[in-house]
Formats: sequence, structure tokens, C-alpha cells
Amino acid sequence: QQRTLSVKPTKTNAPFVFVGSGTYVKIKGLSTEYLEIIAQKLNAKIVYTEPAPLVDILRDVKEGSKDIVLSISPTDELSKLFYFTDSYLTMPAVIVTRKDYKPKKSTVSLSDFNNQKVAIASKYPVESYVNFNYPKVIIESVFDDEVGLQKLLLGEVDAAVMDLASLSYYTSNNVLSYVKAVGRTGFEYKHSFAVPKSQPELLLILDIGLKSLSEAEKQVVIEKWISIDAQSDLSASSPLVKEPQTLSLWLIFFSFIVLIIATVVTV
Repeated sequence: QQRTLSVKPTKTNAPFVFVGSGTYVKIKGLSTEYLEIIAQKLNAKIVYTEPAPLVDILRDVKEGSKDIVLSISPTDELSKLFYFTDSYLTMPAVIVTRKDYKPKKSTVSLSDFNNQKVAIASKYPVESYVNFNYPKVIIESVFDDEVGLQKLLLGEVDAAVMDLASLSYYTSNNVLSYVKAVGRTGFEYKHSFAVPKSQPELLLILDIGLKSLSEAEKQVVIEKWISIDAQSDLSASSPLVKEPQTLSLWLIFFSFIVLIIATVVTV
């Protein structure tokens, strides 16, 4: 018998799950494609309910909603409402500024924005992290990351905090491209599927489905939705701004000298 998976998608959480443009509602994104592959493997059918902001979804779950929630990162607060699957993708939350921002030191942290306004999407897990760890930062709660970037460009806030993949999506699609990531927050999104605690049996089903995904299947989906630059910044130890490849430059220079010597000898 075919199982039906009822899913409550967030309305704007690109590139993980969001509503595409067009004449009819089309749910799309990285998390959605993962779930669709899993559903095929498990012979399950996905039914999407009305897309909504995360803050509304959390309210619905508190009121008894039994829908699966796509692309959400576990926190102590959210664990009161959900069981979480294994994480299928980890992404750092980064500090975003306008491109004309000039940092005073090589390493930028949120403490550099004490007593300044920083836009963060309302009820996203990183919001409580910043509120607890950087109490002097003035949090400007916004509807979603795109609104945060718009406020940043208009000068209404001094910085924004968001998932690196979300930033990559907006900038790679030539939307709000006059911004840059200047540092990490110390928080990492561990993207997972969330199951309301009233539906514990779904947790096992989804975890089995996730384990059935091959690395090749995962990479195809990731490369479709996340740019190479963002993928290279998955490691918390890698710099957000890459230094020039000194060794490569020296090899090019050495090859050029060898070419000149060979030409002279030939002549």
C-alpha cells in the first residue's frame, strides 16, 4: 500500500524549499528534490499543504499539525516540537555586508556589529543563537533572507546573517549581487527533515530513505542548487575569502622562464 507523506513547505527558504514563479503553485528546491527521490524509493506519495512562513508553520505544529517540515535545523527549542532526521547537508550561517564594507581587521565576527542593526529571518534557528551569544547586536527580525538583503542594500541595517547556501542562491541568480560574506557566525545549519512528535513512525521511514540516497544522487541535487563557491566553504576552517594560490602562481612563472630558456637554446 502506498504511503502518503503530508508536507508543510516554507514559502521562502531558497534554495532549500520555496514557491517557484508561475501561474500555479510549484514547490521546488534542494530539500524538496531530496524528499521526492526518497518518496520514489519508498513508493510513497507526497502531498504538499499550503506554503507558509516558518513562524506560521511552528504555530500550526503547536496547535496539532502533523505535517513534515522540510529543511529545518535542530535546536533545543525546536526539539520540544519535532523529531529530526539525520542531517543531509551542513551549511554555515555567515555575516553578510554590502560590497563597500571595509572591515577593520582580517577576521570579522558578530561582535564587530555590537550596537548595530543586523537583519535575521524571524524564528530561524540562528536568530536565537545570535540573541544568546551576541546580546549587544541589535537584531532586526525580517520575513525571510531576501528581505534581509533588501534592507541591507537600502542601508536600513548594517549587516545580515543567513545560511551561506541562501546567499549563494540569491547572488548566483543575479539577485541582490552587491553583497558579500565577510565572516562566520559560529552557527551551522544542519538541514534535516522535521517530524512532529505526534508522528514518530515517520522519523524511521525518512531516515531509512535518507540512508538509501547514494553520494552521486546527493551531489547531482547539491550542484543544481548550490554554486561551487558556496560548496567550497562548507568546511568551518576554510576562509570565506580565498587567498591567491601562491604555489600555482610560482609554477606558472617557472614554466614561463623554462619556455624562454628553451626558445633561446633553440635559436
